[in-house]
Amino acid sequence: MTKKKSLLQHWINYPFLLSITGLLFAICLIYWPGLNGPYVFDDGENIFLNPSVALTDLTSDNIIAALMGNDSGPLKRPIAAVSFALNHYFNSGFQPTFAFKATNLGIHILNTCLIYLLSLKLLGTPGLASRLNDNSRRQVAIFAAALWAFHPIQLTNILYVVQRMNSLSALFVLVGLIIFIHGRLLLDTASAKGFSLMTGGVLGGMGLGIASKENAALLPLFVSTIEYVLFGSKTWDKRNRQYLLLFYLMLVALPFVSLITYLAVHPDLISNSYLARHFSMLERVLTETRILWFYVGLILFPASWRLGLFHDDIVLSTSFFTPISTLFAVAGILLAFVIGLTQAKRYPVISFCIFWFLAGHVIESSFLGLEVAYEHRNYLPSYGILFAVVYGLLSVIKDRRLASFLVLAILLTFGYITWTRASVWSDINSLAEHTVRTHPNSARANDFAARTSLGVNNDITTALRFTLNSLRIAPREVGFHIDLQVMLGSLGAEIEHKVQRPFKRDIGRRFDMQLTSLDETLHAVETREGILLSHDSSNQETISSLLDTEPITVHGVFSLENLRHCILDLPRSCARLHNIALTWFSIAAENPRTSRDYRAIIAGNTAMLYADIGDIARALEYTNRAMMLLPGHMSYRLANAEFLIRLGRLDEAKRAIDLISAEPGPKDIPASIHQLNIRKLRDLYNKAAKNNH
Repeated sequence: MTKKKSLLQHWINYPFLLSITGLLFAICLIYWPGLNGPYVFDDGENIFLNPSVALTDLTSDNIIAALMGNDSGPLKRPIAAVSFALNHYFNSGFQPTFAFKATNLGIHILNTCLIYLLSLKLLGTPGLASRLNDNSRRQVAIFAAALWAFHPIQLTNILYVVQRMNSLSALFVLVGLIIFIHGRLLLDTASAKGFSLMTGGVLGGMGLGIASKENAALLPLFVSTIEYVLFGSKTWDKRNRQYLLLFYLMLVALPFVSLITYLAVHPDLISNSYLARHFSMLERVLTETRILWFYVGLILFPASWRLGLFHDDIVLSTSFFTPISTLFAVAGILLAFVIGLTQAKRYPVISFCIFWFLAGHVIESSFLGLEVAYEHRNYLPSYGILFAVVYGLLSVIKDRRLASFLVLAILLTFGYITWTRASVWSDINSLAEHTVRTHPNSARANDFAARTSLGVNNDITTALRFTLNSLRIAPREVGFHIDLQVMLGSLGAEIEHKVQRPFKRDIGRRFDMQLTSLDETLHAVETREGILLSHDSSNQETISSLLDTEPITVHGVFSLENLRHCILDLPRSCARLHNIALTWFSIAAENPRTSRDYRAIIAGNTAMLYADIGDIARALEYTNRAMMLLPGHMSYRLANAEFLIRLGRLDEAKRAIDLISAEPGPKDIPASIHQLNIRKLRDLYNKAAKNNH
């Protein structure tokens, strides 16, 4: 009876159970100020502007639409997508944001528990088991989990709602790794069960993780790191060694070789990812070597002024010597890799830290044409470094109390910084202000502040100031030029409305304007349509040139769409830009450095502009172009049928409607909405057919 009690006490271990409970409570306190904060950045297109997320009934059609309604990744990230839809359903809407962010926090808390369990498993592997006693292992595990959970760099994974994709992916990776290690430890005593668990952990964790975000494909690399550093193929049975070799050939080597072969056969998959970037693949790869060290610095010294939502103020590396820090960054990574490779037996924790961090950045910090830097990319990679820090402090410092005191001091510091960041994230204005203050040379930060000033505060003057800052920082980004034109058009309409002069216009009169709180001079000219404003930093010819020669980024496409809305939507503040906008859209549609999807969006918007002025033939032409680029996109097919009806080509329109009706409809749109669109088309067709007779 006594023996059973001691075993029970060994597994429950009440002091550590209380410590974990306290840790989870502290995480809630740290993040509490930000749980009612705003949506930011691409939360819009992925969540509150995505119709498939607005789930109101738990029908199979709606759930399937939610599962297939996200276009962030090639596999649509269905688990993350449906989780947003369920949030909407149980929250009865997108507001308040608390439910969405609290769900993210719950996932982070669950991941913290998994990090604790993973740490215990790692400390029980052959490479580390003999170095610490049971009590010390628990202490390392709980401190590592706490340091990881409190770290300020993790904040965007919780308060930036769409990054649930990242934390959910990490959750399945962590579960898969824990199952893998458990199975790996069983190999020498129960090989069949061990291999089953190892295979299930890798395949299950990777499969479910990829359904949240593609980063989970890195799980085999994490597994390889654990095997090389902490096991070293230590299984003494010859048969098991053969099975282990087969396991890694099938689950690590074969997928890797298959991926490389596929990319070699389809090089456009990589080259297309750079169509919307202002940097080349070589420039990105070189820049990422410096960014990896920047990440290490953020993890070890997370000063609040260095952290932020945007890091586009990092200078690109154009060669090994420009800037010279690129050369040192490359040399440093190579040296770290060699140390990890050669010192695994002597310093396993250091080797684990190096390989874990590098493995975690293989997808997002390598050759793919993604944005150069984001903090959320360190959600799992940061664990290797933090685990090594805790292990080192508790191992090297012989005085256990002093070591614990140092770790607790770091924890309190991290917790305080994260709490202050969460407080900043509680309000869109404080977030925008803080983002610009800490990263004044970030074009993205200034653009975020401009959109906040305009969309939230209706302060067009302040928005202009931030947009002009963005233009000075990134003059090659056409989106900022278009944003400026939209704001000047809206401001001109606003001034015209306020003046309301009864006398005849002085057509062609030019004058300068100085606005309060804007240290800039605007030029004005009176036209028949009203006051037309301009600024020296941009003009219509500049925009035409950039649309013709520069890559059109997602920001450029968004700005063009915003321009179309400003022209067509009431109060039609940018109506006077209609003709030049058609020129800009036409140029953009022909830009060879624009991705297929973006060209389709541009063509679709061009069609709407032509339809507005009654040129239905040209509208149909551009709609057909959009259909050729994205043949499965239902909105273009519906527009095609509508324009055929308006042109009187009723036979063609009927065939188009019949084809649309015969198909099951897009999976990312509820069937009821699809059927409603078809009924509207049929009503329009019947009315036209009746009038024709």
